[in-house]
Amino acid sequence: MADRTEKIREFVKRARLMLDSLEQCVPIFTQLDQMTTMGSEVTKIKDHITNIKSDIISLKLDLEKTNKIIDDIKADAKQSQENVEKRQYNSFNCCTPEAKINWITIFGKVKPDLPSTMQDLIELLQTKLVPILTYYNMLILVLVLLIPDVELKKNKEEIAKFMGVRTLMPL
Repeated sequence: MADRTEKIREFVKRARLMLDSLEQCVPIFTQLDQMTTMGSEVTKIKDHITNIKSDIISLKLDLEKTNKIIDDIKADAKQSQENVEKRQYNSFNCCTPEAKINWITIFGKVKPDLPSTMQDLIELLQTKLVPILTYYNMLILVLVLLIPDVELKKNKEEIAKFMGVRTLMPL
């Protein structure tokens, strides 16, 4: 991921140098624009200037998009690191019913209503469980109607495992 980020940064750096070079040429192009007596050659140069100006605008838009992509990559990487730390916290600290769960955040998504402690997760009803499973893109076990208690427990265990909790049955 760092290699890809460096390549994008190098591209942005080169694009900025091109843009600076083109912008430094604008006064010269403006002087050429004032020499309308040279006929068709001046007309061709004007067309080139127009094309360069539109290329500059296009390049600026591309740079803005690239900067947005870089910012998103940085935010995603930061979020990934924070989630690793949250899983480690949960692994060591979620061993009693009163233990607070440090919920993982999915970049760019709004969290559903989440239980705050292990006991709240253990007592969670299926209706509150489905939005959590959806938030984390986890498969909802389909057999809920056939064996609701068993499947509900499996879904809770899957969430706990995803969060880094060692066991759903704290001490």
